[in-house]
Amino acid sequence: MDKRTLLAVALSAAVFIIYYGFFYQAPQPVKTGMTPPVESLPSAPTPTPSLPTPLTQPAALPHPEVKSSLETDWIRSDVSSSTGLPQDWFLRKFFIQPDDKGPNINLLESASGVPLGLLLYPGRGLLQPYFIPLPPGENAKVLQFQGKFGALQLEEKLDLSGVDYSLQVTLDIENQGGTPEQISPGLHLGVSQNTAKPKGFLFFKEAPNLRFPLYRIGNKVVRHANPAKLGPQQEEVGEVSWVGLEDHHFLRLILARSVSALNRVAYGQSADGVYSELRYPVETLAPGQKKQYQFTVYLGPKDPALLDAFGQADLGKAINYGWFSVVAKPILWLLKFFHSFLRNWGLAVIALTILIKIILHPLTRKSMQSTKAMQTLQPQLKKLREKYSDDRERLNLETMNLFRQHKVNPMGGCLPMLV
Repeated sequence: MDKRTLLAVALSAAVFIIYYGFFYQAPQPVKTGMTPPVESLPSAPTPTPSLPTPLTQPAALPHPEVKSSLETDWIRSDVSSSTGLPQDWFLRKFFIQPDDKGPNINLLESASGVPLGLLLYPGRGLLQPYFIPLPPGENAKVLQFQGKFGALQLEEKLDLSGVDYSLQVTLDIENQGGTPEQISPGLHLGVSQNTAKPKGFLFFKEAPNLRFPLYRIGNKVVRHANPAKLGPQQEEVGEVSWVGLEDHHFLRLILARSVSALNRVAYGQSADGVYSELRYPVETLAPGQKKQYQFTVYLGPKDPALLDAFGQADLGKAINYGWFSVVAKPILWLLKFFHSFLRNWGLAVIALTILIKIILHPLTRKSMQSTKAMQTLQPQLKKLREKYSDDRERLNLETMNLFRQHKVNPMGGCLPMLV
């Protein structure tokens, strides 16, 4: 390695050390409130177009709010009886600060207070069914609730015993009234937008870690990576199998357990952030009729192994590897392989870099040999340019003859570097 290369490496290392040592600051957590907006009790629900509905403040609850805890080795969450769903979701192995200290990352961070809410009637907003926790059973990873909303009796079960970072939601709905009820059950997922300004300067500024909607409809995955272009509500109807919100490192997904051509996704900007909704088709419950609906919620890291564990088609496409996915996937696999026994991501990156250097060494060697051969021929090329300065065609011919005579490829120093 020559002196110029060593100097370039030293200067690059110095820039990174100075930047991350003196200028870089980790983004601070956003403080949020906990005032849940709810929809007032509907008198006669009718099918209406799904439009954004302003949510009113809650009236006095008929039962005092009770908070129940869900906890595994991976997450801890408080479930409020006012919604029957988790209102926070802390990842026990991920921290806001990079030194594995301080508060854990909360994937259900929302200033509106209801990041995960229940949708019940077509064209209506979030609901407040007044759930009552049932006595806990033997399984600490399962919570059960009963609730009522108008003529509808609700029974809900939350189960954490599936794939890591996932929650199974089972909802039984019974029409206890004397008239048919039209319903469209679904889940609403909304979080605050990340407003932290990217740190750094010039080329060393980090990309903004924005949160934006994505969903899969049919065989197509749709991403809206520019939240600034989102309206208050956009919709699509079709074979929607999952919807969610994405950022650089984590996924918040709602998976449909029943895929229908009439499933509906809605998404857009809310007052404090972004949201996605998954709804099942509108149907009518006759008096006394009861029906069960199921959802799976995944709130965790972008880990292909975890997503593949669901066994759901194309769920791995929720991770966007970019244009070079053919190269990115095996490199990611190798990085995880090295980390599996080195137990340190920095060492894993170094090991991966060394392996890539070894694999590309024949090309690198050929490139260096070609570059050196071109340098050797420079005096002769200079003489040819002086001799045939007035004859461009003859100059090109003599130049190619010189390359052929010494078996030098003028592109040999460039093409290997493209790889």
